Amino acid sequence: MTARRRTTALLALPALLLPLAGCGADLADRDPDATLVDLAFTDSSVPPEYHRSWELLVDSEATVSTVTDYEEVLDEGSAETDPQAWQEFLDALPDLVDDADGAGDDPDDCAGGTTLTIVVHDAEPGEVDRGAADEVSETTVGSCAGGEEIDAVLRAVTPLAEPTGLPREARTWP
Repeated sequence: MTARRRTTALLALPALLLPLAGCGADLADRDPDATLVDLAFTDSSVPPEYHRSWELLVDSEATVSTVTDYEEVLDEGSAETDPQAWQEFLDALPDLVDDADGAGDDPDDCAGGTTLTIVVHDAEPGEVDRGAADEVSETTVGSCAGGEEIDAVLRAVTPLAEPTGLPREARTWP
């Protein structure tokens, strides 16, 4: 092999390896101190007194929840993140996202149904500004064909969400 061919092959190698680094690789073995996870549940279209959407922002330091009734904030809560519960959730995250991706559901085709969006960010250790972090993954699953997957995520995140009061306030937990 000539020097020119060797150089071309070496330069092309990173481009060939990029497709191999899929979402699952980005979610496995996450550094708890450099990972931010946002969960956003959008409730079905029902009258305001029954509608409960919520957001849960989790990092190694804090877990913050917000419950809304369409536009009005009904409840906000925060708690220090339990390190063991955080690590267990991060360990389960790749499978949860894979299952949500494979639910066979297009949330846009699920008019009036509920959806859950999972966004994972890579940040500097201790960084909590989502705008400064890099988005690693975003997955949305709808309840029309992905209700079991939504419930699995909610069960997995419960140990982190409970101290904020979210499951009780949201009324959407399995």
